[in-house]
Amino acid sequence: MAVTEWLAGSLDALHCAVDPAQHTLDAVLAKRLRDITDLLVRGVLRKLDAGGRSSSSELNGISE
Repeated sequence: MAVTEWLAGSLDALHCAVDPAQHTLDAVLAKRLRDITDLLVRGVLRKLDAGGRSSSSELNGISE
C-alpha cells in the first residue's frame, strides 16, 4: 500500500472519529446558549456591562 493511500485512509478514519464528537459539542454549546438566553429573557440573570468574549452575567438581585 502506498504511503499516500495509507495516509488518506488514516485521515478519513480520524475525521469519522472526530466529526461526531464535534457535532455533539456543537449541540451542547447551542443548548447552553439557549438556556442562558432563556434565563436572561425571564429576568433570572442580568447581563453585565462587559461585552464580546468578556461577556458575563449574574443572578438578578445578587451582586458581588
